[in-house]
Amino acid sequence: MNNVNLLNYKINLQIFSADEKTEEATSKKKEEARKKGQVAKSNDLPQVATLIVGIITIKILFSFYYNVLYSNISATLKDSIIDELTFEMLSSIFTKYGIVFLTIAGPVLMAVLIMGLLSNYIQVGFLFSIESIKPNFGKLNPISGIKNMFSMKKLVELLKTLAKLTAIGLYSYKTVKKSFDKVLNIPFVDLMESYIFIFQLCYDMILKIAIVLFVIAVADFFYQKWEHNKSLRMSKQEIKDEFKQSEGDPMIKGKMRQMQRAMLQKKMIQDVPKATVILTNPTHISVALKYERGMGAPVLLAKGADTIAFRIRDIAKENNIPIHENKPLARALYQNVEIGEEIPEEFYQAVAEILMIVMKNN
Repeated sequence: MNNVNLLNYKINLQIFSADEKTEEATSKKKEEARKKGQVAKSNDLPQVATLIVGIITIKILFSFYYNVLYSNISATLKDSIIDELTFEMLSSIFTKYGIVFLTIAGPVLMAVLIMGLLSNYIQVGFLFSIESIKPNFGKLNPISGIKNMFSMKKLVELLKTLAKLTAIGLYSYKTVKKSFDKVLNIPFVDLMESYIFIFQLCYDMILKIAIVLFVIAVADFFYQKWEHNKSLRMSKQEIKDEFKQSEGDPMIKGKMRQMQRAMLQKKMIQDVPKATVILTNPTHISVALKYERGMGAPVLLAKGADTIAFRIRDIAKENNIPIHENKPLARALYQNVEIGEEIPEEFYQAVAEILMIVMKNN
């Protein structure tokens, strides 16, 4: 048998992982997905939340609804017996019951609408995108459709549906079984009493089912969030390519420069307590200098104009650092010396005189 030299077969293992999407999506990709309407959202959560709010609203206003219906129906029956039924009377009845319907349905519809908007806002914030409603002909691909039938997402949807059906069946059975004797006795009790009993029975059953469905919907939201983040994952190469594109973006460059300035300013302010003296002009400019024996020349630790100048002076006062007013020198150092640099030789004499005064006073 011929010997096979495995070294002749160079296998680059990186080709198997180059396109593997293992990295969390960048902020840019997440923002692009959001603009397209691709967000983590459970469709069940708003539905269940509105169901709970709706049934609780009806429960709270049940007595009010009963009084409104009872008084209006009684008045209508009384009028129809006493008076002859005419077109004008029918028109009046329809108008009257239209107002009654709005009186009854208005609070429930308002509560349901607010809860629907609120539950969507909690999930995705304020979002308006027409991309999500545009037709996607790629979804008509039969091969993709067959693949999706056996996907993890479809399995989760199946389990979720089974959980819902189980909750509905179980709590419906338990609620009716618990009150079965009273259900059989409905034909033999007062009409109003039977109405109240049926409403209470339905209320208890629907509320219990809705609470279980709400728990399922919350779990579904966290799954949708995980699934959404997973779908946005990027390969290392994609992140590198995006970074290269961003480097040429003037807006990105501007933000990076802004961040660098902010970091430099923060460090500069932190170095002010190390200063030996603060030079001012006296209102608009402050320059912090440091000098110790053994140093080649004084070093400019911090400088600033207007707001930053006042901040430097405040820190100096907090740390008992001498503040010396010298308008031409402060302005010259501010304009000609960068932070962290030694002062030029042309300023030695003027700065030395100020340092002598500071040391003498201390």
